[in-house]
Amino acid sequence: MDEYGQLLPYFEGWIREELERVPAAVRRDAREIRLRLGQPLSVVTRDGPFFPSPGGRAGRKVAAAEIAACLRRVCGYSMQSCEGDLARGFCTLRGGHRVGVAGTVAAEGGKILSLREAGSLNFRIARQIFGAAGTLPQQLYSREPLPSVLLAGPPASGKTTILRDLIRRLSSGECGHPLQISAVDERGELGGGRELGEACLDLGPCTDLLSGYPKGPGMAIALRSLSPSVIACDELGGTEEAAVVLESVNAGVPLLATAHGDSLAGLRKRPGLAALLEAGAFDAVVWLKNCAPAGISWLKEGAA
Repeated sequence: MDEYGQLLPYFEGWIREELERVPAAVRRDAREIRLRLGQPLSVVTRDGPFFPSPGGRAGRKVAAAEIAACLRRVCGYSMQSCEGDLARGFCTLRGGHRVGVAGTVAAEGGKILSLREAGSLNFRIARQIFGAAGTLPQQLYSREPLPSVLLAGPPASGKTTILRDLIRRLSSGECGHPLQISAVDERGELGGGRELGEACLDLGPCTDLLSGYPKGPGMAIALRSLSPSVIACDELGGTEEAAVVLESVNAGVPLLATAHGDSLAGLRKRPGLAALLEAGAFDAVVWLKNCAPAGISWLKEGAA
């Protein structure tokens, strides 16, 4: 699947022409496409930014009108329909690609009300990499009772990609029998949105996708209505989610989630996660680096 190519229709003019001329090796390794006001177009790879325009850093600069036109296409030419997402700094595209947005906002009382003008767009390329989770299914889930697991790593460490692969493989029965997974997909990245009611990305035959549900209410609905073996969600960390996570774990339904952090000390600096770690909500933390598992910390005696 050409995930890079899926994003090209959102660009036009010289920007699209330059992106189409990017070498095949760069396209395959591309993680982000970045537009910044007054700066050259760049494609971010594992090795850092690649500048497609002639002259590299001194190449043609992105203009405000080009960013505005690109954002209109991202929003399907209905900015009002995306107002809530834009205020939170992102839009999710079909296929699970996320567009991060920065610029000038209207705010009141410490709350962002709306985006006034975009100055940066970051197209994060979602890739479904089969086997990305390596041997994690066997290491984590060939045991009873099933553990609650947190996938942790810095930005761009592969958290969503590895979570998606774990969901698919557990739902497909790789560890002996298919597990009933409830995937709470608040931002539409795990399932990549829906096409005719089906997830655009493969999450396995025994996965119920709760697309667009806020994590707290979505987990509560899954727990009470869908009889899951595991509840999965991306980017855990808010204090409002802690209570329902504990309700799930105390009810015997393990959680599979991701969070930003590269150490236990770093995770404990986030109030929501600190409360969950203190309460023993997780049996293990899987550390991720460069889009691959880099180690497991078992948090409970006898769990390993």
